[in-house]
Amino acid sequence: MTGGRMVQAGGSIQGSFREAGRQFKQGDRAYLNKIDVKDKEVQYVLTSFDTYEESPGLRTRYVSFLIFQFPEGFLETADANAVKKIIDEVIAPEDEVKVAATKSVELGQTPEQVEAVLGRPDKIVNLGAKKVYVYKDMKIVFVDDKVSDVQ
Repeated sequence: MTGGRMVQAGGSIQGSFREAGRQFKQGDRAYLNKIDVKDKEVQYVLTSFDTYEESPGLRTRYVSFLIFQFPEGFLETADANAVKKIIDEVIAPEDEVKVAATKSVELGQTPEQVEAVLGRPDKIVNLGAKKVYVYKDMKIVFVDDKVSDVQ
């Protein structure tokens, strides 16, 4: 095995230090509190960016431990970029996520390529060689199954 695997451990801690629970989901933002590198693992301590209401009038943030485990001896000789690449598959800085999330439609794309970027349209108007995909904020015109205009 040349890479590592990610396991999430720990739990959540709120102000009273009693166990609470919330599963971090893809797209959740978090503060990075600490990184620990051990013999066979890299541990991240994260705190949720958003607060959540535990009970009326009590809002809290959650703390989680994200642990990346690696084979014996891997971290001793690993290139920092190799370790970063593994970790980047799970977490990424917000500015990198925003760039990756940018959706673009280009002239010449097929309906399948457009749907892969934008999802299914709200409506499809089929006029033979001309087809119009209608989304809530734009229309995409295809001629012979290629994007010819975006309105």
